[in-house]
Amino acid sequence: MPGASINDVALAWIGGALRGYLGEHGELPESSLVALMPISLRATTTQPHGGTEVSASRGGNRFAMANIPMGTDVEDPLERVAAVQTRTQTAKEYALDARAWSSGRRPCPARWPARLSGRSSGWPIARAARWACTDRHARAGPRNPLYFDGARCLFTSGMAPVVDGMGIIHAVTSYQEQFVACFTADRDMTPDPAFYASRLDAAFGDLKKSAGIT
Repeated sequence: MPGASINDVALAWIGGALRGYLGEHGELPESSLVALMPISLRATTTQPHGGTEVSASRGGNRFAMANIPMGTDVEDPLERVAAVQTRTQTAKEYALDARAWSSGRRPCPARWPARLSGRSSGWPIARAARWACTDRHARAGPRNPLYFDGARCLFTSGMAPVVDGMGIIHAVTSYQEQFVACFTADRDMTPDPAFYASRLDAAFGDLKKSAGIT
């Protein structure tokens, strides 16, 4: 999908998995589920191959947490990516407006506080989000092999904690040709995590098939 970020694809992938999981249990809502996710505020530049690159000219993490519909109400995987992309772009615009407002450069739009995560919960979720959603987690991982004391890294994965007010959390990482989503869930809310894991696999396959990737 032109212009879609890795975050957009990851969120649409997980939205597809949740759609499959809830659909099998007869609990799929008509409206989309909403995820709390990071929106990068760092400057990007368009690359010749059509992708984007995050500016590294200034250190530190620059992101806002936003509530983004996951497209669980959209059956087609590519249409789901497009729906998520529209929502994340809108959220980023609000976040940038909020950042400009806080620095005194621009008046704050009336609607942005309701869009961002300030309304969502207390400090445990904020701390978990900052740990799981730093810039190194929110964009593509290393494409070259990594080594530690001569031993080559073959696989990477993340793990994020479930805290009060959160039923399930995903850590999405990439390394070379790998694109991995790991989840931690409240067992009362997700009594059969093995089945949900199978829905993640199925949703990823559906996304690849829709994109013409074999």
